[in-house]
Amino acid sequence: MVLDGMQETIDKTMGIRYHHLKNGYRRRVNNPYKVHFVRYADDWIITATDKEILEQRVKPAIELFLKQRGLELSLEKTVISNIYDGFNFLGQHFRKYNNGKLIIKPSKKSTKKLMDKVRTTIKRMRTAPSYVLITHLNRMTKGWGMYHRHCCAKQTFKWIDHQIWKSIWRWCLRRHPMKGKRWVAKKYFTYHKNFKWTFFGKDTKSTYYLSRLSPIPIRRHVKIKATANPFTKEDEPIFEQHLQRKMLNTWRNKQRLITIFRRQSGKCPICHQLINKQTGWNLHHKVERYKGGKDTLDNLVMLHPNCHHQVHYWNIQFDGDVPRRAFEQA
Repeated sequence: MVLDGMQETIDKTMGIRYHHLKNGYRRRVNNPYKVHFVRYADDWIITATDKEILEQRVKPAIELFLKQRGLELSLEKTVISNIYDGFNFLGQHFRKYNNGKLIIKPSKKSTKKLMDKVRTTIKRMRTAPSYVLITHLNRMTKGWGMYHRHCCAKQTFKWIDHQIWKSIWRWCLRRHPMKGKRWVAKKYFTYHKNFKWTFFGKDTKSTYYLSRLSPIPIRRHVKIKATANPFTKEDEPIFEQHLQRKMLNTWRNKQRLITIFRRQSGKCPICHQLINKQTGWNLHHKVERYKGGKDTLDNLVMLHPNCHHQVHYWNIQFDGDVPRRAFEQA
């Protein structure tokens, strides 16, 4: 909350104005140096096309803004860098290459921090059962991998998997110095999900497998407009598409989609034709969110994309599972 207002300070310093639109939104104008501000909690970056603008105008304005609140910029963390040299932000490395392509990868600092934590855990649990070690490692790697799955992290995932395997292999050999390598491999590694050298362990109830990062699919993050409002009629389709993408990412939400599909007998309630991969489908709220509707199963219905457009265009309402036009209700 202390840092709120930094965007307005930058706009005022650069003379950036806002053009107010009819729908209540506003658009930035008079920004020739393309000064943009991105902030997450107390971390932020400011971009511009000219280095002198950042050094002579933006940075002094930020320092004055912080000084009035009893804060100051950290000399170690504050860096003015060219996009072609790259910079780190929120654990990821941003760099634009000579071919004009911007590539975002997990930063070396974030990767090293994860590997140091993993290696320390493996050394500390030298005498622990294998399934206990697997449980601890899975907790570390899964969260890290899910955080970085939206960027170009495939090569980093493969490298981390290989480094973890080497550490675990040394852990296994140390526990059985009088046994051969084939015996050790047969005891601790098995074939699981198309991977031959999968580290596993058993307790009295079940079998545990070490999760790998490389199978995690790369899913690009789809940004929602900053001006989009879930409580307005105009932006209702935007958040319905966002909910649809989110429900396709987890197995639990996929089961919810299957339930909706079976409830409709695989047919669109508008045109009464079958829904399949060729026709495509969209999610729709029977009672829109801006009217107080929820993301529950009884309030969701699957429609053809064209039928979904007609529902919003003609303002078709649902009476239970039966669609009715507004003039029919009147």
